[in-house]
Amino acid sequence: MPNSDQDENKICRKECLRCAHCCQPYFSLYVSDQDEEQWRLEGRREILERLLWERKNIVWQDDRPVNLSTGEVERRCHWVQKNPDGTTACSIHNHKPKICSDYSPGSSELCLQYRRVREYIIGIDLHGTLLAPGEKFDEELVAPIARELDRLKGKALLWLCTGNDLSFVDLKVPAPVREMMDGYVLETGCSVSRDKRTEQVLSNAEEIRTIKGLEIFLRKMNFPELNYFARRLTTISMFTDQPRQFYYKVKLIVDKTEYRDRVAVTYSSVAVDLLPGGYDKFRGLSAVGDGRKTIGIADSANDLNLLLRSDYAFSPANFARELEPALLREGRKIAELSHLDSLEQNTLAVSCQSETRGALEILRFLAKHL
Repeated sequence: MPNSDQDENKICRKECLRCAHCCQPYFSLYVSDQDEEQWRLEGRREILERLLWERKNIVWQDDRPVNLSTGEVERRCHWVQKNPDGTTACSIHNHKPKICSDYSPGSSELCLQYRRVREYIIGIDLHGTLLAPGEKFDEELVAPIARELDRLKGKALLWLCTGNDLSFVDLKVPAPVREMMDGYVLETGCSVSRDKRTEQVLSNAEEIRTIKGLEIFLRKMNFPELNYFARRLTTISMFTDQPRQFYYKVKLIVDKTEYRDRVAVTYSSVAVDLLPGGYDKFRGLSAVGDGRKTIGIADSANDLNLLLRSDYAFSPANFARELEPALLREGRKIAELSHLDSLEQNTLAVSCQSETRGALEILRFLAKHL
């Protein structure tokens, strides 16, 4: 929670039910090297011994932590103790891992307060938004971005939205930023990762076969503009130095084939994307939003519905201006973020700066005004 907002801290502390729903049984997964070093310095042998035991004896089976010595599913942390009044307490409260110390009631699905506290879901694009050209994340901006995301965690679900897959996110997005995220909308909304470890495909088998067939067809074209194909679980991307111009060429070809009514052709700042018809980042975000108000932060053509259909929409200064007619036609005006002092529906708020710095500007605005 943001320590700059004492009223919010007060509310969240008051709302804790002390039910231990947030006390995960797989303690060992969330312990950091710094936690271990601190326990060594403090001489907390009992904590270190339990940590070692868990790492040897608790394994994942069917997405559940199972105790190898008993064969039973572990349902809560070893250090949780029951009080006479029915509430729970942490028996190592003053020495618990940092992730536990930093936890805010309502900031994860485990908490009974979750739905009520987090009224929004924020979808943040990667290419051209969090990532600068060259798929780079400025090291100087990692800590500031993570800090603003942390300030937002008590108010909104935080989801990355990208045309890429899980491996790309792990490779290109710095760990402090990934750790703040609740999950990822992947492959332009055709799949999601709720646990940031596995990918759940939303499109069906027939749609996947259609994209595979289209890929075979397009590979035979030998486009001179094409740098390389990227094949994913259910989509393909054609990377090029001029995605907008290449998009029109590819779309013209696809529109003359049997695939015309079954696929969507779009583009980002680095590639032309081809995916099953009807899917987009907003659809993916809605699938995990559970009725929450949506906030889209994005810049490119493959983000159109995220910017058009979200309750609130934001873009960095490098926003693709060719999207303006579609946005204006649907009644979404375009305004400079610096001129706003609150969230405004039917508005695309554009920050003063581009890419990662622009995204940081937007996150600061949201942390202040949500």
